[in-house]
Amino acid sequence: MKKLLTVVALSALAVAVPAQARPGDSGARPDRPSQERGGKAAGKGSKSKRCAPRKVAYVAHGLYVSSELTQVAGADTPELRDDRWDGTIVVDVKRTNKMARADKGTQKTYTVAGVRVRYADRNDDGTADPPVAGDRVKVDGKITKLRGGCDATEFEPTLKVKSVKFLPPPDDDEEAPAPAPAPAPAP
Repeated sequence: MKKLLTVVALSALAVAVPAQARPGDSGARPDRPSQERGGKAAGKGSKSKRCAPRKVAYVAHGLYVSSELTQVAGADTPELRDDRWDGTIVVDVKRTNKMARADKGTQKTYTVAGVRVRYADRNDDGTADPPVAGDRVKVDGKITKLRGGCDATEFEPTLKVKSVKFLPPPDDDEEAPAPAPAPAPAP
């Protein structure tokens, strides 16, 4: 009986000790924000992890207008994959992904720094040719974005272009497919 009484007394003590707190102590650690403790943030515009800017994919397709590009790396090697370019590219944006939809239907100037540029071989001679107005362009990159409900009054999204790809315009000389025959009238 003495052993049972001792076990019950020790377990009651183990439960009671953590429940005791100093007066005025909420148990919160001042060095950790409420979001990390599992609590809710002070408001929608607070500086929590939820409202931190994050990088998302940016993809835009369009027609080439003009550019001022300077090769900054890879000029002394025959391989194209180590070539990097700086400058600006002006594109008439026709199609985009969700994150770039604000640029759709506009003429956008992209500032590039240290990006890979792939030129098209327009005449199939095995060498890349400089782009010509009207060529197709694909711009890939990352743009910073805030989640919905976050305070965006002082937020300015930044775009970092990763690669630019030039393609020749589609051939207009190809024949269009023949139209489907009209259905026969019902008797």
